[in-house]
Amino acid sequence: MPCANPITFHQGHLYAGECRPDGRIMELDRNTGAARVILDKVPMPNAFEIGPDGLLYFPVMGTNEIWRVNPAGGTPEVVATELGVPDSVKFDSSGFIISTQVASGQVLRINPANGEKTVLAHLAPGLDNCALLDGRIFVSNISGQLTEIGRDGSLRDIAADGLQWPMGLAVNSDDLLYIADGAFAYTLQPMEQRHLAGMLFTPGYPGFNRGVCADPSGGWLVTTANGDVARYDPIAGTSDLIASGFDRLMDIGMSRHGAIVFTEYGSGRVHISDKGTIELLASGLQKPVGVAFSGDDNCYVSDVGTGSVSLITKGRSKVVLDGLQQPEGMACFGDALYIADVGTRELIELNLANGKQAVVAHRLPIGGPPGTNRRQLGAVGILSGPMHAFTGLATDSRGTLYLAGDAEGSVIAINRDSN
Repeated sequence: MPCANPITFHQGHLYAGECRPDGRIMELDRNTGAARVILDKVPMPNAFEIGPDGLLYFPVMGTNEIWRVNPAGGTPEVVATELGVPDSVKFDSSGFIISTQVASGQVLRINPANGEKTVLAHLAPGLDNCALLDGRIFVSNISGQLTEIGRDGSLRDIAADGLQWPMGLAVNSDDLLYIADGAFAYTLQPMEQRHLAGMLFTPGYPGFNRGVCADPSGGWLVTTANGDVARYDPIAGTSDLIASGFDRLMDIGMSRHGAIVFTEYGSGRVHISDKGTIELLASGLQKPVGVAFSGDDNCYVSDVGTGSVSLITKGRSKVVLDGLQQPEGMACFGDALYIADVGTRELIELNLANGKQAVVAHRLPIGGPPGTNRRQLGAVGILSGPMHAFTGLATDSRGTLYLAGDAEGSVIAINRDSN
């Protein structure tokens, strides 16, 4: 079952579905594994439940509707339309539908008889599922947030909202920090609250973000888990595809004259996009990850397969630092190149003028919680390609370093002048 996702159990019967275009909804025999197709070619069904009338009610994300069908089979019926992209359906004690809306962040109470809607709560976009208990509603978000909606409509955070990874980081000329957090993207000014720049169901969102760099002409250049390079403008709500069809793109950077360089982890290649033309910049690397441009426009790439950092010129690569365990994100400021070594949990400084290196910070929360091995996640249907992690690093105009603390879901600011 590709994208096996919705599942429910009712009076000894097990039902499951596929959250994908043309998904199937089936009854599964728990003893033999045999499947009986109830309905097929459903545009992305999600978390469902049998209603008081014995019919199976399910959200259809691809049409922005809620449908119902007889579990024995038959023609489905539309129950509610013009929603906020529903992704779960449950029933309260009065027989009304409770449904989370992933795009709008609303929790709706819907009359199954006529589709009439009431907003119970307006939370953040990314709502994922819900559960009901004694008149209380518990709502989850893709970001990891858990919220209780009380009987009186009051809201209580059970688990606070936060970052899932994060991965790529970039700072623009206004010192605005962009945080690529996979299904979500945020912007942050120092000492201020972060703002949602977009998420998977936001119009114009380019897809699961991994690498990012600022575009001087406005917006951001990003790599996605779907193997795309895109220019994303969160304010306009648009993204323009620059290149596609790559195997696990990681970091991205831009030279002073506007050339875009990005690493392809899966193939060991580094690519360059210059004036609309995509060319191979270097090949033969093992697992290229981070990209950084120095002040003199030299391009450096980290390779976790060899534990090294190389100076990349067209068709050639020259190792400038080796002996690292797992170098990922990089950033340049002045004559210094900074490297996040996930293997040692250290931030390394390399003086590009004299070759000297030093440990700037250690015991960093990167690469996974202590005592664990960071596992790389696969694709999720059309929603995302392989969700390969990446520890990003960026610097602002003052030389403050920003590190993606993916082991704890944080972004860390490191002052180079502090001890």
